[in-house]
Amino acid sequence: MVKLFIWKAANELLPTKKNLFLRKVVKDPFCPMCFKEEESVIHSLWECPATNDVWANDLSGVSKWKREGGDFLALWVRLMGGLDNSKLEEIAVQLRKVWLRRNTVVFEKRLTCPKTLITTSIESLEAFKQANRLTNSNNAVQQRIVAVNKTRWIPPTANFVKVNWDASLDVKEKRMGMEVIIRDEN
Repeated sequence: MVKLFIWKAANELLPTKKNLFLRKVVKDPFCPMCFKEEESVIHSLWECPATNDVWANDLSGVSKWKREGGDFLALWVRLMGGLDNSKLEEIAVQLRKVWLRRNTVVFEKRLTCPKTLITTSIESLEAFKQANRLTNSNNAVQQRIVAVNKTRWIPPTANFVKVNWDASLDVKEKRMGMEVIIRDEN
């Protein structure tokens, strides 16, 4: 999940106000946290005054780093060059939590404490690592994963169809999306 988030951020694919404005989804591109600048990826995750309270915290590991970064990819390259792997993992989780904090402000009008953000990100990373250690040590789980990966789709017999469907619901926006795939033996 965090790797996908970093990839989206590096490729400017997060739904920032600037990106939504360019697609004519919102009426203004300004940051919903500071209301001073356009909300780009680098602004929302690194430069915004509302995120500076996170990064200025001594627990963040980057409290003395400069806040101007150009674009997120340049920042990520700087982080990779200046931090060891374990600290880089923590920063990656913290960046995602900063984005989730921003979303909490936008959708729930609630701001989380910066210190809480950092400590929960460190705790969730450690829980993830511990879960991976348990999973890797359990041979039966790995055998099931191999069996699932070997499963192939088999067409139905003649005069039958297979139907796969998925749906999602956004209660707040009162919207629903659904996809259905129907296949026969051909």
